[in-house]
Amino acid sequence: MIPKKRVLSKRQKSIQQISKKIHWQYNAFSKQEMEKLPAFGYFLKNINKVSNVLSNKSCTIFNIRFSERALIAKQVLKATMMFIEPKKNIPDFTLDKEGIFEYILDFAGYKDINLNKHPNFSKRFYLAEKM
Repeated sequence: MIPKKRVLSKRQKSIQQISKKIHWQYNAFSKQEMEKLPAFGYFLKNINKVSNVLSNKSCTIFNIRFSERALIAKQVLKATMMFIEPKKNIPDFTLDKEGIFEYILDFAGYKDINLNKHPNFSKRFYLAEKM
């Protein structure tokens, strides 16, 4: 059987050009699921697909498709994520838009960190550290 040739979308071609300019690796059709993601608290969900993986030695940016809930209430979501491998140890944290899902994270052991000097940021975004 002849393997199916995949065609890059306009967005994927653009990402590929950017990756060459900044000397990062790009894989549009990655079959690899990010190994560290399932253990990270944000992904108490099913990861369906990881694609458009743009990476260097310490940082990876990628698109992810994942599902929440199950059966009738199952919802498939898409997002662009960034995974950074810091040089020093830092706590596990998430940064997301403030919303209803973030209230649920409180029950999973995360606590919203409000930045007193930046109240507008704290109102709009949920910065949470795993307790």
